[in-house]
Amino acid sequence: MEKNIILMHSTGTYPTFLEETNLKMITSLQERYQNIPIGYSSHSLNILAPIIAITLGACVIEQHITLDRKMWGSDQKSSLEPSELKEIVKSIRETEIMLGDGKKIIYPREIPIIKKLRK
Repeated sequence: MEKNIILMHSTGTYPTFLEETNLKMITSLQERYQNIPIGYSSHSLNILAPIIAITLGACVIEQHITLDRKMWGSDQKSSLEPSELKEIVKSIRETEIMLGDGKKIIYPREIPIIKKLRK
């Protein structure tokens, strides 16, 4: 397999409506192309789309950004402004932490609660 390829899920509408986003396509692509990393190219004004894409396993996010949606240009209205991009990055980092590693452990802060509830 080519090591410099990432297959990106995307929708060609600008901006993409919620019902056009089809983020489950990420998992469909992962199943079909098991040796190729899958990413997401967002044209949505909804900041949840990239966050959900990461939760579904997207390894990279591409997002159109602009300094101001009122500026002239073909992508301005479907681009996020800097504060929205900052919120996406913050939320993705928090999502990665919350997803954890999939291994069940007892956290140190749980021990006093376990002792209290088992009495």
